[in-house]
Amino acid sequence: MKILKTLVAVGMASFIMTGCGSSNKNISTANIVNTSNENIKIASKVPYAKNSRVSYAIKSECNIQAQLSEYIKEYAEDNDLKVTIDDAPSESDMVLKTTIDTAVSAGNAFLGHKKYIVITSKLYKNGKLLSTMHAARKSSGGFMGGFKGSCSVLGRAAKSLGKDVGKWLTKPIDNAYLGNTYLIR
Repeated sequence: MKILKTLVAVGMASFIMTGCGSSNKNISTANIVNTSNENIKIASKVPYAKNSRVSYAIKSECNIQAQLSEYIKEYAEDNDLKVTIDDAPSESDMVLKTTIDTAVSAGNAFLGHKKYIVITSKLYKNGKLLSTMHAARKSSGGFMGGFKGSCSVLGRAAKSLGKDVGKWLTKPIDNAYLGNTYLIR
């Protein structure tokens, strides 16, 4: 019995040690873009992706396109990055192009809000794609969410995405997935 316990302990230790020494080969930090000395240009409104899945009600009633752009700028600047709103940047600029891939407004104030937004951001310099990220955030409205409207709750998701993008821009790892990643399709 003592030998069996020893074998199990050695086997488990070997299993744990092999897991601890492994590295994620999909994420390379060698090519992380330095954005600290750049003036990153972003659009005043984040456009909907070409094949986005966003209802007409969200597009016509909510202001998530402008909110998302404002939050990206605010939180990138909180991370000591310089960001400028520019709807016609030159090709030589560092440009962050973000699109809204999906925005869903399910539920309501009485049954509970179930809202989320999925985005893709691509960072360019001199017209060359440097890095891409995907992010999703959901919100049920937070404290007193039952007293908030659908657009207000979607605005909370946009704010969280702005924080995600602002932080990602400090070290824009290519092909990053942030936030509630299970919502990304």
